[in-house]
Amino acid sequence: MPVQAVSQGADCLNILPPLPPGCNNPQWVDELHYVEATYFSGCEIRINVRKRSCTYFDPICGKTRTVVQFYVGGIDWIIPDPPDIFSPCGQLTKHLFPGWPNDFDNVRVDRLQELYKNIQEVLADQLFMDHYNSLNLLDQQTMHCAPPDCQMPVECSAFTVHYSMPKCVAFCYSQCFIDGLYHMFINQMSCTDNLVCCLHTRNYCYCPATEQIKVVESINTQIGSCESSVFDPSMCPVVTPNCTWRAATDCSINCD
Repeated sequence: MPVQAVSQGADCLNILPPLPPGCNNPQWVDELHYVEATYFSGCEIRINVRKRSCTYFDPICGKTRTVVQFYVGGIDWIIPDPPDIFSPCGQLTKHLFPGWPNDFDNVRVDRLQELYKNIQEVLADQLFMDHYNSLNLLDQQTMHCAPPDCQMPVECSAFTVHYSMPKCVAFCYSQCFIDGLYHMFINQMSCTDNLVCCLHTRNYCYCPATEQIKVVESINTQIGSCESSVFDPSMCPVVTPNCTWRAATDCSINCD
């Protein structure tokens, strides 16, 4: 099955903060990750991610810290065939495309935006838990929230995730029949000539008493307007020659 390239808008990588000096300049790599949207458990979504990470010793905080940075490009999932609106992926598809399975013309852009926001949060949480579970018991303690009531040491958080996205977005989407299965491909695209981005920062710690993660998030948005912007569908990426892209061309604000 073809892998989507990270889409236009990946220039938003440029607003990610520089990594600390002890990181030794790790390279960006393209990876596939699999997540489930919070409200559609059971439907596996494949996401194409450009990512880099670094673990280093911070002499100011006096401990080892990890920083992960990523950008989400295209996403896709398998559409049930025959159509089943009660299956997890059928419910997700129907949520985004109310006319499915008869047509894909009526797309809920607001719900596409919510889906992208949610899977980025889920991915960030997953990256933290994957890292935490890979550590031995002693090193896991460096990831724990501060006692007695699991406070977040934000300035010296042991695990920080940065990810970026375009502020002004349109969506490309395509239903493709590949290797005997129907896939829904979606790409979030910047829809302004002058790229405007927003940066999400999530600091993590783990609370052993509740067996839950604690997150403190901040969002910084570059100044720029999305008014009067319309996306050119010819900018949609190519999945395969047999797939025809459609586009929701209205330019929407993405960072609130």
